[in-house]
Amino acid sequence: MRCYNLTTARQHLAQVSSLILDGQQLEQLPSEIWQMPRLETLDLRRNALKVLPDTMGALQSLKYLFLGNNQLQALPQSMPNVVQIDLSGNHFSHFPAVLAQLDQLQMVNLGSNRLREFPHLSFSALKELHLSGNKIAACLLSAAFLPKLEKLYLSHNRLRKLDIQGLFSSLDTLHLAHNQLAALPDDWSATPFLRHLYLSNNQLAQLPSTLGSCTWLKTLQLARNKLSSTPNYFTDLQRLEELDLSGNAFSRFPSLPVALRKLNLADNQLTHIPAAFFQTASLRYLELSHNPLRQAKGLAQANQLKQLTIKGLHAVELAPELLALPASVGIKSSSKDPQWTRLLNFVHACQRKQLPIPIRSLLWEAQEGKTPLSSLSLPLVLQGMNLGIPTFQHQLRQHLLTERSQPGLPESGEGIRALAIIGRSSQTLQELKLRLAQKGIALLKPDQCSHWVLAKAPYPENSPNLQGIQWLDERHLEQLLGTDSPGLDAGEQQNLLQLLLHEEREYVQLAVQLLTHQGVPPALLPYLYLVWRWTKEDKLRRELRALLERYWPSAQQGILRSREKVSRDVSREVLEQRVAELLDTLRID
Repeated sequence: MRCYNLTTARQHLAQVSSLILDGQQLEQLPSEIWQMPRLETLDLRRNALKVLPDTMGALQSLKYLFLGNNQLQALPQSMPNVVQIDLSGNHFSHFPAVLAQLDQLQMVNLGSNRLREFPHLSFSALKELHLSGNKIAACLLSAAFLPKLEKLYLSHNRLRKLDIQGLFSSLDTLHLAHNQLAALPDDWSATPFLRHLYLSNNQLAQLPSTLGSCTWLKTLQLARNKLSSTPNYFTDLQRLEELDLSGNAFSRFPSLPVALRKLNLADNQLTHIPAAFFQTASLRYLELSHNPLRQAKGLAQANQLKQLTIKGLHAVELAPELLALPASVGIKSSSKDPQWTRLLNFVHACQRKQLPIPIRSLLWEAQEGKTPLSSLSLPLVLQGMNLGIPTFQHQLRQHLLTERSQPGLPESGEGIRALAIIGRSSQTLQELKLRLAQKGIALLKPDQCSHWVLAKAPYPENSPNLQGIQWLDERHLEQLLGTDSPGLDAGEQQNLLQLLLHEEREYVQLAVQLLTHQGVPPALLPYLYLVWRWTKEDKLRRELRALLERYWPSAQQGILRSREKVSRDVSREVLEQRVAELLDTLRID
């Protein structure tokens, strides 16, 4: 039975197997634990214990004892024969010798204490030893004392010397990061099955040749050392999947194994990466930030890459390689650099649209002004507008409506007998056909007429690239069709206003339908604008926005692009005041 407080435990003393009393500011062991014959787990972490009673050995069933983050400095001479003991975050300055008497002990955690020496005690069953966060300066790791050791944690100490004696056939994980090691042991054949080695934040300038005998290495972390090259045997570490070489002194690309899945080369002096490297089929995560890279030819061949981190690199030089990346690659970079922001937005847009690589390059050069827009074919221009990048979209739109337009476009519908819509119109096709028919204008396919109306994205990918096209935008089209104020009297406008400001969506939808067919009187435009601002539903918002774009004065279109927030939970007086402000802005009486 597991208990989380003494009140419950007192009612079932004979059945309690786990007692969890962490963080309760206890200064001594509860007397009730001596009456718990089945107690196997005792968790007293984050309390205020300073000493343990000499009768601790009486807890004969206890296997798991957690005493981390207390104020202990020593252990009693008699201890229960536990399997795991956590003494981290206490005040131990010496390794408790009594622990060596526990024949079944498999895990000891003395991290974040005040130890200055590595223990030279025999532990026949110990598998995990945690000593990180102490002040140990030297470590003699002897298989005679720790024959079954699997995991050793010595990070954040003051290690200057490490020796390994004997064969550690079970050693799997060795944590030595954040120390002062300038050299490693010469002979690593004593750890033939080592899989995880952590050596970051030391002072290593080279690696021993025998480290290549650790052919089972899977993780090797060497960040923030003084390495400038890797030994040739690295290519033979066929099981190495994660390698961290960041923060070193590499100016030439290091020798690497082919099975890598995660590679960190950030904060070095690399100027280029061999193209053949990107053909590594297993590579999934690549970190290249803060290198003076000028090129990364072959990057697009890293088809299995999932994440590429490139903060602090030169955007212009790497643009061709990044543009060629498949959509499956996630790119991380600095969002503060406007050049990077522009490039990555463009890359992500091309990936979403799955544009062919040659088209990506052409459009990128056009956006950057390296290629004149006039050299782009109409399908390319429309594909560029489909990317959804506002500044580039506006640039291409203006190019179509000005440079590609033919002079002499009539300001009335006279002379225009047919129109084609390129993109998605803010009006339904049925409504547009009806309005055009009233002016004697047919709505046809692009290849059947010479007057094209440029609507909104998305645009067709296969529009005919005809010459002599006369372009209009939808505002110009409205001028041709006529947008006179609808013939609605004051009573009808008031009824429409009540529908528009109604709290029920169905009434607002009805008002939108009526205004779509009959037109929006200028006096109702401010109310339409405010309803659009506070409406949450996407479909209704789109319909309201389409009406606004159709009737809103072109000189005041900037108001529609603003980010004004409007709440419908305002008084009528506040609402009318905002309406009056809008009427004044729009110069509507």
